Amino acid sequence: MAPAVLEVHPQTSIPSICDAIAKVVGFLRDRGVSSGALNVAELSLEELMTNVMKYAHKDGAVHRMRVIVDDDGTDVTLRVEDDGDAFDPWAAPDPKRDIPVLERKPGGQGIMLIKKFARRCGYERQEGKNCVDVIIDRNA
Repeated sequence: MAPAVLEVHPQTSIPSICDAIAKVVGFLRDRGVSSGALNVAELSLEELMTNVMKYAHKDGAVHRMRVIVDDDGTDVTLRVEDDGDAFDPWAAPDPKRDIPVLERKPGGQGIMLIKKFARRCGYERQEGKNCVDVIIDRNA
């Protein structure tokens, strides 16, 4: 299968994020990506984009993200770019799992799951933007 790329530009709002996820999942489904990889892609995009919406900007305004999806026939690479405060989600420690659930601090579960199911995760800061990558085996 020939490589293909999709690019979407959702705003930092729930409806816009949901629309972007639906477009990406539809694109990947049409390309024959496995259901397991679709689930990881959907989880990854929901987690990364809602984190941008909640934490990247202090001004409370709606901002725009850039999401690039690259299916090379072997892997699906998701890239989420935003112009918010610098933040590497992969550098954060995993939540402690040795304490009862009700005593744990909220947060970190989604990132931990992405790290568990993705082939590779990456981060770089380029030209004032966070660039977060998730690479998924398209046949997983």
